Amino acid sequence: MGASLVTLGKKSIIASEVISGEDVAKLGDIQESLMLAVDSRPLWRTDVEARVSVLNDLAYPTPAAKFHQACREQIVFFDNLHHLSFAYRRKRLEVEEVEENIASADTDRERARLEIDREEAVYMLSVMQHEGRERVREIVMWEEIKQECRVQDPSINPTDKNADQLLGFTLSYIRKLPAALNSKTDPGASNNIIGQARTGLDACEKAGIDLGREGRVARKLLGKHGEK
Repeated sequence: MGASLVTLGKKSIIASEVISGEDVAKLGDIQESLMLAVDSRPLWRTDVEARVSVLNDLAYPTPAAKFHQACREQIVFFDNLHHLSFAYRRKRLEVEEVEENIASADTDRERARLEIDREEAVYMLSVMQHEGRERVREIVMWEEIKQECRVQDPSINPTDKNADQLLGFTLSYIRKLPAALNSKTDPGASNNIIGQARTGLDACEKAGIDLGREGRVARKLLGKHGEK
């Protein structure tokens, strides 16, 4: 684990004299708590946010729908971790270059400016390390969710998102249907959901997918809507 961001940041803040000695003392009084808040903060979603906010049953009503959305989230975080690795390597080279320039600086002022550049670059390396750890945490979290989904539904095809998409989409649309039919504020969005629900129901019927009570209720709601 890299150096504490609070320790690195406080060092620069004190050196800059941007705040008074009294304010520096105030930071010192809460340093342990501040380090806990800054160094351990989650940068992105917690497990609860992933399960409740992202993979909610309205948007992703089946284990397969949740699985494939978890895959998409995981891929984004891995891609961003890869991009972060390039930025980190460039920043390390930047530190080396600045240190070489410090050694050959012609004036004290130039040397002081370069030392500030080096200190900032070292701080950014620690920020990147924290971001990297957080990206790995989220990648692993999505993997745990994926495996739970596969336990719930062993028939999930991990390489074919389309295999369960019709069922997942249709359930999502028909669960949004009551609100769409009663909406008075956004007719365009409501009509879109109504059309998707109707199309999904027809496609499921053609494919022999039984939506049970939810499907029958949705048909009745659409029937009443068509009579208006």
